[in-house]
Amino acid sequence: MKTPLILAFLASAAFADAPAWQTLTGDASRVADPRAVVVSDPKAWGSLWNEHAAEGASLPAVDFQKERVVAVFLGLKKTGGWQVDLTTREEMGALVVEVAEQAPKDFALTQLTTPFVFQKVSAAYPKVNIVKAKKPVPATAPSEQGSASLQETPAFGRAAGMVAALNDLRDAPNASRAFDGGAVAGGRLAQLPPPPGGGNGNGGSNPAPRAGKPLPPPPGGGLPSQGGGKPLPPPPGGGDDDNRGGKPLPPPPGGGKPLPPPPGSNVPKPTRPGGPLPRGDRRLDDAERTFFTQGMDYIGYWRGSTSFERAVGHLTVKPGDAGKSYVLKLVSSEVQEYTKFYRNPATDAYYWMPASESTGFGVTRRLDIDFGARALQPWESESFTFSLESRSLSLESQSGAFQYTLTTNTDPRDPETVHITLNAGAKRLTAPDSNGVSASLVNVGGRLKLAIDDKWAAEYAGETFEVAAVVRQDDGSFFRRDPTVYAVTSKNPLKVSGTAAIDITGGAGTFYLESWSFRRAGSKISSAGWVNKGAGNRLKK
Repeated sequence: MKTPLILAFLASAAFADAPAWQTLTGDASRVADPRAVVVSDPKAWGSLWNEHAAEGASLPAVDFQKERVVAVFLGLKKTGGWQVDLTTREEMGALVVEVAEQAPKDFALTQLTTPFVFQKVSAAYPKVNIVKAKKPVPATAPSEQGSASLQETPAFGRAAGMVAALNDLRDAPNASRAFDGGAVAGGRLAQLPPPPGGGNGNGGSNPAPRAGKPLPPPPGGGLPSQGGGKPLPPPPGGGDDDNRGGKPLPPPPGGGKPLPPPPGSNVPKPTRPGGPLPRGDRRLDDAERTFFTQGMDYIGYWRGSTSFERAVGHLTVKPGDAGKSYVLKLVSSEVQEYTKFYRNPATDAYYWMPASESTGFGVTRRLDIDFGARALQPWESESFTFSLESRSLSLESQSGAFQYTLTTNTDPRDPETVHITLNAGAKRLTAPDSNGVSASLVNVGGRLKLAIDDKWAAEYAGETFEVAAVVRQDDGSFFRRDPTVYAVTSKNPLKVSGTAAIDITGGAGTFYLESWSFRRAGSKISSAGWVNKGAGNRLKK
């Protein structure tokens, strides 16, 4: 016996704070696609409600120890007046929820609406099947094969029928029919009851016309139920009452790839989208089902394991900031892994794809960072990378003037705060200041000189550095290269300590420093790589 479970609320915002409820309905959901969902845990309920309700609406209370929630969304409609009615019945140990979609009967205001209904049901049933309510189907003229065509099933009807059929997917003798929106019982399509007042045997009747003369019968007489014409021949291949004629559909070519293992299996998880899935795989029965339309029908998913993302924080110590303290905040978020299942209606094949989402839980650490005694050169900078994965904190990399070791201290009263001290060890050679050495052409008393100066001569305490340079004279020619008047190369460089002024031979004219570079070879402070400075200045004498 069907029991109506409808208690309508006229305004979608009015019921959000109700302390007790059984059914919530309205026409202003934020879910704009047709969907039917069975919610069985608080997390899924909160996620669905946040997707549906306006911002700030409170979550209606549900005791998931005793109850589940059936949610039905009709999708975007162009007028008001649409309604959704739910009735329930027990069938073969499962709870069947019938969805009746009611269109506006008379005048309806033209506006965009998104009708919905939330209904509490008992959690005592191991399965909840959502099906489209059965309705009489009008008769139509016979097709060339001699069978009457049914009225097109709405998108939501296909969704509800698909969700219901998945519960008995492996037993369905004809899977393509199991997803046409009809009710499924015992793995077979339930037959539609005869319409009131009889009918033509195809689930519908011919209503009397409102005015004018009756339509003439089709060529060859009327249908057998109208007392005229000859009976339609059976379709090729015979048939029975369950499949209405014809042979069963063959399985998809190749049978598809195997499903990924369920949670807890030792088989490695897939790393890329899979191909077609075998239609009758038992493990589909364990998938948590929902529905939406986005190119493919979304069947459900398997939950996998949870893990924590690795959070990374970078600390940079700029020149002159050696005495400062620093703070870094790291959050390692928990992630739920799962496998989504899709059905492609065009090929009647299933596909799977791995996915993940945040659970909303994470581990937070606030790092208070100080340095032990150390002396940095004015141009030296340092960088450090810290990582947090769950509760595991580490110094992942360092690029500084010293080799540092790390000590940590945590206050039991504030476990989120970690006090870190970086202690300087052996000195490391760092890159020299690229602007620490200068070179330019100068005119000293009519003599051309290459002047070189070390800005950090005192810090390097008499260390020598090497210079490579090329000086040319502009002879005004466009067709040949200017002559070289001075050159020292990296293979035979000029060695300088502090400052130098190198005489360059040449008469009157325009001279230019074509290129130059330097390096601090043999330094105890800096690395020995060449620093390319490019072109220098021009000088006329």
